[in-house]
Amino acid sequence: MHKLTIFVVIALLFLITFGGCPGAPSSEEDRIREIIKEVAEKAEAKDIKSIKKHISRSYRDPRGNDYQGLSGLLLYHFFRAEKLSTYLTAIEVSVEGEKATAAVEAILTRGKEIKSLKDLIPEAASYYLFNLIFQKGGGKWLLISAEWKPVSSAKER
Repeated sequence: MHKLTIFVVIALLFLITFGGCPGAPSSEEDRIREIIKEVAEKAEAKDIKSIKKHISRSYRDPRGNDYQGLSGLLLYHFFRAEKLSTYLTAIEVSVEGEKATAAVEAILTRGKEIKSLKDLIPEAASYYLFNLIFQKGGGKWLLISAEWKPVSSAKER
């Protein structure tokens, strides 16, 4: 009986220390990071339906895209490439109340699956900086705007 009590205490301490359920986001910032990672994975699978569930119907960006325009842009790129791969190199998230911003650096390639950085072919890869804005509504974070640009040097980051 004494061993069982010690086991339960150790298990509770472990759960408290390491945040409960494995893989469960522990903060709003973590939740947004998980959304970004999921969208990158779904882009590789060309799963536009799963991506769109993270985009607000009121989405607008500086390039003039709305929800439908962004959907069309995604479809264009999905049909254009046989294989899409993403490699997220940095994700910085800042949350203030019901709004959040994220700066994401990503390497995007067409035609060859990335398993590691050594698999990149410079002619097939582009390095992008994405600035994303999320709005929380109904307990869910949705993308409301995005800007992106190719990065050609460390000075531009």
